[in-house]
Amino acid sequence: MREAEPGRAYHPVVRRTARVLLAVATAAVAVVCAPGAVLAAPPWSEPEAVPGSMDFGYPASVAVAEDGTVAVAFIRDGVQLALRRPGGRWAEPRTLSRGTFAVTSPGVVITRRGELVVTWTQAASESGPVDGPITIRAVVGRVGGRLGRPRRLGTSSHFRLAAPEPVAGARGHVAVVWRGDDGDGGEAVRVATRAPRRGFRRAEAVPDAARSHEVYHQQAAVGPSGGVHVAWTSSIGPAVRYAHRPANGDWGRSLALSGVPASRPQVAAAPDGAAVVVWHAAPPDSEGEGIRYGPLFGTTVSTSAAPARMISAAPVHEADVAVSRGGEVLVTWSAPPNLETASAQARSLHFAVRPPGGAIGAEQVVPGLEAGAPSYAPGPRLVIGTAGLAVQAFGGDAIRATLRRPGGTFGRPELISPSGDFPILAATGRHLVAVFMAGSGRRLELSVRR
Repeated sequence: MREAEPGRAYHPVVRRTARVLLAVATAAVAVVCAPGAVLAAPPWSEPEAVPGSMDFGYPASVAVAEDGTVAVAFIRDGVQLALRRPGGRWAEPRTLSRGTFAVTSPGVVITRRGELVVTWTQAASESGPVDGPITIRAVVGRVGGRLGRPRRLGTSSHFRLAAPEPVAGARGHVAVVWRGDDGDGGEAVRVATRAPRRGFRRAEAVPDAARSHEVYHQQAAVGPSGGVHVAWTSSIGPAVRYAHRPANGDWGRSLALSGVPASRPQVAAAPDGAAVVVWHAAPPDSEGEGIRYGPLFGTTVSTSAAPARMISAAPVHEADVAVSRGGEVLVTWSAPPNLETASAQARSLHFAVRPPGGAIGAEQVVPGLEAGAPSYAPGPRLVIGTAGLAVQAFGGDAIRATLRRPGGTFGRPELISPSGDFPILAATGRHLVAVFMAGSGRRLELSVRR
């Protein structure tokens, strides 16, 4: 994994892997990098190198189209996009960013209509220290078609913490959320949205009734009709806040969902119009302070927010959520048995389910399944596909997956790769792919579940 070089492509040392949260259909699989005995050969293809990714800059992002086309975005002398066509043939990687400006935080989504959106953060500097203005850029195109020119979505005062993230809804709407400014010298969560086959709307600052504060961990989800749900950590408290904008309406007032302290929210948009938000009761991480742990809380927000409740008293660093086409919302997380040695101990896989129209259910622990200690940067990864696939990323010496069908628990692990780290998943229709760091972190590899 290459360090940032002045005048070339920059990447963050610590940043969570791109969130892959796709609303698709019915069971669930969790991917784990964990030590343990060698398992029987799983139904995953032999890992293959992502072209052009040698000495790439972490992190990366992956998406998969309904026809099986895979898109991988990563940093290497600019923002690169590698496309794997159905059948397994890779196209030559394309450089999307212009010039030699410092870039970071690539993200990619593919909508069910076949539109592809790639986003990243770009600085004005081409050499020396990272310098402003810091801008958020996007390229839009079609799978199998042409890609447009980069366009500017907005600005930020932070290079690494801007962290733009594109998310797509069931009908092809896309939202990009990042840490920006409020126009008065303060900070705000900013969101740019686009409807299918249309350009991006002018970016908006999410209204917040709180006094001037810093924002972290901004997350968004797009509802079935194109409405946007946003959750973030506010430095006031710190606490988790939430706001919603209907597809053709204005932003509602922001709500404080949590007690104090709270941070690292995750949000999913259910087909019934509600949003499920989870977080842990701990202050935000910051460089040099290590991983923070706290009990897991969550709530459901529809016309108003239901009272938050504790989902798990176990010490949690970060949870993840995803929603199926049938409306089931799945929450997964891991917990160490002893916080004093959390970084070195195995941890168990936990999950909870919110049925369509219901509340988040009781905590369940996967019996006999242990996952290794997580690396600092990424949190759990979760997607739900036609087979229902839930992915969790941990530090360890192997990448594995475990399958859960609706109403059941997670099964025996499947081996994806005997080595690697930081797996991320994408799923849609009949297709599931895993991308992870390999070769001592120097390159990206991909595996497809048959």
